[in-house]
Amino acid sequence: MTSTNFIYDNTQLSTYGLCICRFQSDASFANVSAGSQIEFHLSPIPGRDKPLFLGTAYTDTLQAVIQVGKIHCGKAEPITSRELSQLMRWLNRKDGFHKFKLLQKDFENLYALANFNVQKIEIAGKVYGLELSMTTLHPYLLEEPAV
Repeated sequence: MTSTNFIYDNTQLSTYGLCICRFQSDASFANVSAGSQIEFHLSPIPGRDKPLFLGTAYTDTLQAVIQVGKIHCGKAEPITSRELSQLMRWLNRKDGFHKFKLLQKDFENLYALANFNVQKIEIAGKVYGLELSMTTLHPYLLEEPAV
């Protein structure tokens, strides 16, 4: 991922002075769900080796984990308790799924309806970042209608 910013419910991450980053420097790769896990519905037919194909259904939605932090001049800064409170009200909500859009080349017209569970990333007792576990409503990205 090359994006450092996203829009969630019409507000950019950078509005809060945060950017997408990675706090665990020892992780060189990550497994991220691409959604689209398909379950095949089959029914056996007596006396035949080939079952009857009844259809399919998606079993998972798109999920990802994103880390964000307040980085200034290449250095991480702590997130204040007031900022944390604002971020939690913005990201960790019970009012449903909201439009999430990465601000990244080739993703200009793609978005997801998403919601987040949030965990603090603490260093020496101070919050320096958040780990956002995103769950979407669909197993794929949606596309903006052409204008």
